[in-house]
Amino acid sequence: MGLDKKHYQIIVATIIGLSTSMACDKNTAEENPIHGADTAQQALALFCESEFADEATRYNYVGLSSERKRLEELRNNEPLQLNTDPLFIVSTYHVSGVHFDDTTGKGKVVFERLAYTRGLGNDVNYNPNPPREIIPEYKESEEVDYDLKKINGRWYVYDPPVMRVSLAAVDKYYFGQATSFLPNDFWIAPKFSNEQRKNIAKKFNDIKVLMQISADYLERLRERYKDAGGPVHPDKERQKRVKASYTGKWNIEILSETQPKLEK
Repeated sequence: MGLDKKHYQIIVATIIGLSTSMACDKNTAEENPIHGADTAQQALALFCESEFADEATRYNYVGLSSERKRLEELRNNEPLQLNTDPLFIVSTYHVSGVHFDDTTGKGKVVFERLAYTRGLGNDVNYNPNPPREIIPEYKESEEVDYDLKKINGRWYVYDPPVMRVSLAAVDKYYFGQATSFLPNDFWIAPKFSNEQRKNIAKKFNDIKVLMQISADYLERLRERYKDAGGPVHPDKERQKRVKASYTGKWNIEILSETQPKLEK
């Protein structure tokens, strides 16, 4: 049976539509990042970089065991939250080594720790457990081990430990919350309950703790780099003798006057 003009046009349009859809799918796959990394070193470096900045891309480099998947399902696979989940607050880090074979590996990362959290959740009225606290605790060098695994030809950080996020990212998160969860009439409007005020007071207390941690760390940095800072009117010749580099943490070197000066 022959095709009339109308049916022929429908078939051609369908073929063109399918071809276009396949091309779009191919382009999307090429544009979107592939999960995992080419090497074990890349997987650990990219994971640490994204977790340090509290970026959702951390999950692109995470592989989970059956037990960890079960635990994630119990919490509805929700992303980790800085104000409710276990957390270490850090200032700097560097990957100190990665060892691996064909399918598994181990990595070591050194962090400068500023604080950790104790407890879960942030609702002080209905949480059956003690509400989460931010505990200041400085540790200049803390080594953390990471398991690495090759899955379907790609490398992942396998069952990562408690997240370690930069002080800057945690501060930004909490200060952003402070400007968003308070309506203008919150303080006096009778429609807000004392339970709500109690929860907000807890958030402000966390911010107060973070501000103290930030102040203490800035003072520590001031002392650490006291020889690197210039006067109010900086000496340009002296500035040329300050060498700075960033490798997950700032490295400052003051060259002596007898050494060659660095060019700007």
